[in-house]
Amino acid sequence: MQREHEADIVDRARAGSVDAFEEIVMHYQPRLTRYLRVRGFSRHDADDIVQQAMISAWQHLHSYNPRWRFSTWLYTIAQRSIRNTADSVSNDGDQGEIADDRDPFDALLTDNLWSLARAELAPEPFTALWLHHGEGFEGREIARIMKRSHAWVRVTLHRARNRLKQVFDNGDST
Repeated sequence: MQREHEADIVDRARAGSVDAFEEIVMHYQPRLTRYLRVRGFSRHDADDIVQQAMISAWQHLHSYNPRWRFSTWLYTIAQRSIRNTADSVSNDGDQGEIADDRDPFDALLTDNLWSLARAELAPEPFTALWLHHGEGFEGREIARIMKRSHAWVRVTLHRARNRLKQVFDNGDST
């Protein structure tokens, strides 16, 4: 979604337009679900967390600060929703199919890469790596979403990439 278009939709939603907020949901729901699924949440748990995040976003839309990208704010809410429901979700790695339009071979390679990353990295480094490479967030945005310092994000991304490079170079999987 283009930033200008997104800003317009968010402004209309903040003014009370349910249709505008529905457009936001339609755009971000698949991305948030994919983000949670790649982190190992079952489809059911991911759907529940996304629903909770969207309800919270609607309830707190007035507090959104346009200084930040809307997606940064929304992913921050999703992170809180994960923490708020940590005891009630299984995070059992149910690997149901996620529909996409990718070439099957490219999808297999990409999915295997992320599966390896999830197996080799602790949850927080994996999340930082996914937010950067999977979702396209910049370091400062990741820091805001994860409630960490920008320096922590830079170091964590560097270490995560080095760990994966080591695995690829040496076949050194733990």
